[in-house]
Amino acid sequence: MTTVQFPKKRVEELGPGTVGLLCGEFSRYSNFTLAMLYLQVPDGSRPCMDPGIDLVRQCNNFVKHVKATDGDFLWITGDDHVFDPQIVMNLAAHGKDVIVPNVKQRSSPFYPVVYSGLDDNGVQYKLKFDLPEHGVHQVFAAGSAGMLIRRHVLEALPEKPFSRAEAHLNEDLSFCKLVREAGFTIWIDVDEKMAHMGTMIVWPEYSQKWGWGASLDIGPPDASGEIPSIPIFHASPGSPAVMAGEYTLAPSEEPKPPLMRYEEGKVPEPLAD
Repeated sequence: MTTVQFPKKRVEELGPGTVGLLCGEFSRYSNFTLAMLYLQVPDGSRPCMDPGIDLVRQCNNFVKHVKATDGDFLWITGDDHVFDPQIVMNLAAHGKDVIVPNVKQRSSPFYPVVYSGLDDNGVQYKLKFDLPEHGVHQVFAAGSAGMLIRRHVLEALPEKPFSRAEAHLNEDLSFCKLVREAGFTIWIDVDEKMAHMGTMIVWPEYSQKWGWGASLDIGPPDASGEIPSIPIFHASPGSPAVMAGEYTLAPSEEPKPPLMRYEEGKVPEPLAD
């Protein structure tokens, strides 16, 4: 590896400045960069960036980094997410062993990434579809997107707690299994939303009728600054993703357009209640 040393110039007096970021074609990375730029963390927190696609190695490197410092927590995020600047502080305020924000899959069917338990055979993980509209709730397991892990949990786990050694378990679920076996608990703050970016930006969205679904940002802001979006929900747990019109109803409101089934290349048809 070649090491490049840049000449250091002494600046006697330099106050705060502004760094301008031009966000062009690579909007996914621009959105993530802006989110990281405004992220609020405790003084002394250290970034640890590890480029690549080996998630097991990368997450274990983050754990190693925490243990080599005097940090109180590890917060994990990928470059395909957008989040509120206060997300770390808000999650940490609950004082949980492990806690995640509310995140959806970045592609259809836009399912949640938290789990309620194992199936009857004790093998497959069951997605948790019945999350309430608000609050902090214990879950069986969760994806690592936006996961905040306290140091005392990491100290109690193996040196490399992320792995894919077992069938049916990715690195997130294998980590959660170790957390449970060590006697710790895993939680979700459903009010702390985190977007997932693929070909569009996917935000968690709640409907009084359909529960938690997703809102898909499908284009750049218009002249008024509004971002066009499509709400997506599920008629029942595990059913295909469906598209809706205006969907949140107050008791005094008139009924809104019915939920619509979306099939690519076809005009949506109403989905019966």
